Amino acid sequence: MFFTKNKFKIFLTISILIFAILTLSSVVYSIKTTDLGIINITSDDVNVINNTNAPDFVLNKLPYDYSPLYAESHGFEVKKNKMVNKEGNINYTFITEYFLPIYWNNREKWSNCQSLLLKDEYIYILVSYPPNKGRIVRYNMETLNKYKVNKGKNLDDLRKLGFKIANGNKLTKKEKELKKAIKVGPIFETGHGQSLSYNPKTNSLWMWQNTNITSYKLNLMEINMTKLKPESIYRFSVRFNNTLLNRIQNLDFDNEGNFYFDKKVGTINSKPDEIFSGKLIREYNNSNASNNSGNLNKSKIKTTLNMDILAIIQQRPGTHGQFIAINPRSNRLYLGSDSVFYNMPVDKLRSNTLTADDMNYVILDTKREFEGMGFDKNGTEYLLVLRGPEILKSTTKIVNIDKFS
Repeated sequence: MFFTKNKFKIFLTISILIFAILTLSSVVYSIKTTDLGIINITSDDVNVINNTNAPDFVLNKLPYDYSPLYAESHGFEVKKNKMVNKEGNINYTFITEYFLPIYWNNREKWSNCQSLLLKDEYIYILVSYPPNKGRIVRYNMETLNKYKVNKGKNLDDLRKLGFKIANGNKLTKKEKELKKAIKVGPIFETGHGQSLSYNPKTNSLWMWQNTNITSYKLNLMEINMTKLKPESIYRFSVRFNNTLLNRIQNLDFDNEGNFYFDKKVGTINSKPDEIFSGKLIREYNNSNASNNSGNLNKSKIKTTLNMDILAIIQQRPGTHGQFIAINPRSNRLYLGSDSVFYNMPVDKLRSNTLTADDMNYVILDTKREFEGMGFDKNGTEYLLVLRGPEILKSTTKIVNIDKFS
């Protein structure tokens, strides 16, 4: 190993202090902001799903577990973890695919990963730093798999690479190639950071910039997929049944460019969950302009926002809503909490025909903290968990593939 136990602890402490200083001086500013006013929504004729067939609500019981061999190996794990469902109406197994780096350049800490997104050959991870800042790190899966960092004794290669870079050690030829496969975006103000998502209609990344979680002003931020930095913010408030919404943290888009978020009803352990949908509509002065162009002249755009509530789920998965994710292959929406997720068909959610019998429920045999879910081109689920940060891949065959995929 690279460190003794005492040296390892000293290294962690110094790293945190150094990176805290660097973070304060390296934030991206000057983002174009468009104010869209107040969007009014009522719950008239909303579909209420009385899902009494769901497993018991999963109460969060701290502390979270670490990966079993994380401490013993000082983070350099080479044994895959396995999670299987212990309750639910569909069987799932997740197995470690990648152990993610814990540190990187300038000893910055990468252990607090808040979002996971897969698109084409890339994995996008939102790494969060207090207070309310973060950056996007993009991994090329083709290169990672070429060097077999998802197999056997190579499983700790990304962790070793991160520590060597943080410590200024010389890299091997293989490590240099792995480093090239990892693109590090600039630091910007993210808020909590668990909402990174992809909109296929704009070919860009989006997330909530919720730096003040109690604010009734919601900031929906568009991010350039190549530069990994924000380009614009759409600011608005949502008035639902005469009450302004706040504490919005989850987000994802379907194939048609509709976005989705949820809002729990009541206190932290109350069970109902409201699911909302919206769509940004860009109108152009130039009628020949394409709505789906990746390089738009923003000065020629008038943007409006349509929103509605789709359903109220009487029992959400668990205490902390950790993600909303939409599988573009199966066209199902996933609601995730720690150790548990539900999924449901988007078509029925939107057509007001969803019933409890349409929902899948999965509770996994773990006390790890869940942070995100993404999907590859085949619709296979990838799960992001912490302590230490890793991505697990589902071995379950995807069913109900959407006809439009």
